[in-house]
Amino acid sequence: MWSRHVLNCAVLAPELPEGGDVADVGSGAGLPGLALAIARPDVRMLLIEPMERRVDWLSEVVADLGLDNVDIIRGRAEDVTDEVMADVVTARAVSALKKLVP
Repeated sequence: MWSRHVLNCAVLAPELPEGGDVADVGSGAGLPGLALAIARPDVRMLLIEPMERRVDWLSEVVADLGLDNVDIIRGRAEDVTDEVMADVVTARAVSALKKLVP
């Protein structure tokens, strides 16, 4: 779990712009969004997740960890493009890249 998932996600942390905004599409269980939020408290993380039960879980974890640099939007990425502005967008195990990018 640690090396395959958490560290695999956190490796991106040094590449994020200082004080930047990062949107994580299809946050699911919070990877890479939560790992990056912990590793880079100066970065504003926006977790985008369509499933209510996952949003509820993410909200609980964010509160339990006291992460004040994380916001969560319940919705599909294609439905919130007008609401979200980010310097970097991440996604892990969401869709094929040719479908995800547009």
